[in-house]
Amino acid sequence: MNAEKLLEVYHSGKATDEQKALVETWYLSFTESEHGFSHEELLEDKNKSLASLLVYVDNATTRRLWRNISVAASIFLVISAGLFFYLDENKRADHKYDAKLSDVEAGGNKATLTLADGKKIDLTSAANGNLAKLTGVEINKTADGQLVYTVKENGSSTSAIQYNTIETPNGGQYQVRLPDGTLVYLNAASSIKYPTLFAGKERKVEVVGEAYLEVAHNKNMPFKVTSAGQVIEVLGTQFNVSAYKDEGLMKTTLLQGSVKITSNGHSRLLVPGQQAQVDSREIIISNDINPKEVIAWKDGYFMFNENLKNIMNKIARWYNVDVEYDGNVDLNQEFGGRISRTKTLSSALKIMELTGNIHFKIDGRRVIVMK
Repeated sequence: MNAEKLLEVYHSGKATDEQKALVETWYLSFTESEHGFSHEELLEDKNKSLASLLVYVDNATTRRLWRNISVAASIFLVISAGLFFYLDENKRADHKYDAKLSDVEAGGNKATLTLADGKKIDLTSAANGNLAKLTGVEINKTADGQLVYTVKENGSSTSAIQYNTIETPNGGQYQVRLPDGTLVYLNAASSIKYPTLFAGKERKVEVVGEAYLEVAHNKNMPFKVTSAGQVIEVLGTQFNVSAYKDEGLMKTTLLQGSVKITSNGHSRLLVPGQQAQVDSREIIISNDINPKEVIAWKDGYFMFNENLKNIMNKIARWYNVDVEYDGNVDLNQEFGGRISRTKTLSSALKIMELTGNIHFKIDGRRVIVMK
């Protein structure tokens, strides 16, 4: 059986367990391009390697290895690689998933800005352009969902420091360019509190939820992020901080530069590619991190390599839905893959259902997870 025939059998739903495991293991050995690829491109580029794998598996001396591949594939089931969405989507029209005429649109640029005097501005509905003029600074909303603070020429660091807060709801995200030039991406159900002008010996902000920051370099004024008891200190760098209350751990992932993490009297330094995981007792440094997975949300994707519970937490926040579990669903089972955050809820869940290990029902703004 050649590679193309095997893929056809797989997508027809008639593949044996061994054939499924082979295809899924093969999928996992390749990284999806930034913009995805077509069925034809996939076959053209990968056909030889898959054919070689088929020959290898057919060899009688590899039966034990084959059993191991089958087990590995069943443990790490593919939910996207974008492949399932780009390959033969029309052939899945008869998939048993049924949204019951109910669907939920993906989240988008939604947030509320709270000024120092308590005034609230709905950034979702506010017109583009100037929103406010404060002492020494102007606030403008751009067409691409970004709030920009511009320090006026007569702005003075001796002006009274005022604080603003941007908060995103479930189903929302937003960007803000702080007065020092630092760019902040806010994920759903998150907030950042910051001064309208940075003065003194440090730049300090407070983050709740998840944010990705590209910090403007200033060696004379370190940038500090406080979040649920931990402090992240940098001069100029790119990092992601996740501190959702329902996930237990605070996670800081460094992409560029260096940061210092302090919590409960302990401090650790991170180098690019490392992640600090902080709980109520200690700071654990992990080197086994894919930074692209961590910041996929800011680039418009879910990129999963984690357990069902954490995945559904992300789904719930982005689509602003409640998640319920029906029956004995294993919340620790792991899934891996990539799904665009622009898809409707039903489309995202269909991709997850392709594993055959999990099923969903949408009821209004509830998602029911079933075996």
